Amino acid sequence: MEKNDFTSRAVVAIVATIVIYVMSKILSQATLPGLSGVIDLGSLGQKNLVFKSYMLVLTLLAMYILRKHVSDGYGFQPGTNVSYGLLLKKGILFSLLGLACLIFLNVVGFLVTRKKPVGFPPDKFINWFLYILIWSSVVEEILFRGLLQSYLARFNQKLFTIRNAVITPAVFVPALLFATMHLSLFLQGMTFSIVAGIFLNALILGLLAGYYREKTGSIYPAIFLHILFNVIGYLPVLLQK
Repeated sequence: MEKNDFTSRAVVAIVATIVIYVMSKILSQATLPGLSGVIDLGSLGQKNLVFKSYMLVLTLLAMYILRKHVSDGYGFQPGTNVSYGLLLKKGILFSLLGLACLIFLNVVGFLVTRKKPVGFPPDKFINWFLYILIWSSVVEEILFRGLLQSYLARFNQKLFTIRNAVITPAVFVPALLFATMHLSLFLQGMTFSIVAGIFLNALILGLLAGYYREKTGSIYPAIFLHILFNVIGYLPVLLQK
């Protein structure tokens, strides 16, 4: 692995992530008032639909611009050696691990501050299910495991291992960027314990999804795992309701 080449590609990946995220936010904020007759501006899920739709469009545009630097078609092919039964087992195991981290950090945060953690605002289940649990999973995987991991795919040397799973730079960088994106939740007024738990959960998901994206050559296992993580992560909220 050429260090300079990896550095330059990593910088491009970071800049692309920031530009796509910031531009999507700007465009969604600019157009939401004009959509007041179409969507419920009080719904987090419906506003997320608009934001992630812009993110998808900008990601596809970036894919077109960088297409000469990618050789695997961004992972839209079915892939090889895909076992969704195994993915289901792994996904449940690691999503429960991520959920345990989130719960632990919130308990510690409450014991230290004696303040109730502030998380996502309430919304209708259908809005959560369609626009956050499903739509966000699809769009974010196309960006992080589709665009970014494909762009970094040539850097497939071992960086470290987790048990028998080899984590490469092509897996780690998008996973870290994916987790870091969730730090923006601080801007929504969420408490540190909530955001820290979501960050760890997102990092676990990013490493797992990236590993299977690399192993199978497809982004569909990553999308499957992402939806599974989101659904299991939402269960405590659903049970509370």
